[in-house]
Amino acid sequence: MQSVYFPDPPVLANDPTVTTDLQIKLTWPVPFDGGIPTLEYDIYYDQSTGEFVTLTTAVTDLHYTTTVALIPGNTYGFKAISRSWYGESVESSILYVLAAKEPDAPINIAEVPAQTTGYQIGFVWQDGVYDGASPVIDYEVSYKQTAASDYAIHSSSYLNKYIIITGLTPGVSYDFVVKSRNIINFSVYSTQLTVVAA
Repeated sequence: MQSVYFPDPPVLANDPTVTTDLQIKLTWPVPFDGGIPTLEYDIYYDQSTGEFVTLTTAVTDLHYTTTVALIPGNTYGFKAISRSWYGESVESSILYVLAAKEPDAPINIAEVPAQTTGYQIGFVWQDGVYDGASPVIDYEVSYKQTAASDYAIHSSSYLNKYIIITGLTPGVSYDFVVKSRNIINFSVYSTQLTVVAA
């Protein structure tokens, strides 16, 4: 006679490819089933109050995307149990997830003519309209000669919203783009700024 046991709880993980400021996707691998296939999962969450309530029950997939209204910028805690015909697992460890996404790209990128010569170009930018519900941490500045195909990173983890790019060739046209970064990820590139070093 085969021995059977209570199933193990699922090990929850965040799916950052789906999670945003308005929804969170949880995934988990198949846990040890105790000798009887796991039937379903119940998921609980803490709405940043310190108290867990039922989020959903009887989930049969190995993933779940929230459908309740989330508050952008809040951190939510999740835990779950597995259930088989034999019984329920203990509660899983708590997974904390920030309801946020990557920020908007920087805007209003503009040359500062007073800082531009044949050998350097200065420019400024502003943060995009929305920070993704997580403050912008820093920026990545890239540039290339206009005739070239690929950008090279000039500065990463850059903290200011202005920069002077030096070591340029007089009379050559250059393109510049900037990304913002928050705790989630980088934004897409800003619009391109094209300036002749002169």
